[in-house]
Amino acid sequence: MAGTRQEPPGEPAHTCMEENRTILPLVIYPPGVYTQAMEQEKKRLIDRDPAEKQALIRRLHRIIGQLEGIERMIEEDRWCGEILNQTAAAQKALQSVGYQLLDSHMRSCVALRIREGDEEVLEEVSSLVRKLK
Repeated sequence: MAGTRQEPPGEPAHTCMEENRTILPLVIYPPGVYTQAMEQEKKRLIDRDPAEKQALIRRLHRIIGQLEGIERMIEEDRWCGEILNQTAAAQKALQSVGYQLLDSHMRSCVALRIREGDEEVLEEVSSLVRKLK
């Protein structure tokens, strides 16, 4: 079928439908993992503090460096214990970014929506907290 992409053998896929027409076959990812279908969702934008934005970006760049270091360690056949220590450090660093974003989100977006009387935001926050733990 023209326009569809082939999935690697052994990876389950499903077809995302919109108004009875095929968009793309997608690999099924665990909950919370970015997929192409997420691009179709309504995007909400916020006016983030430039200093906070730069701090988050710097932290993410350091995490990317950690991940590249882990990749090199695997390529060099380094001892598993060292790789696992670095993996744990990268996970903690990324989790820390998530907590910082959650804190900012609650102090700005969530507080505003509660002041506006939107109690639906509480379920959204609860879902986000569950994803971060």
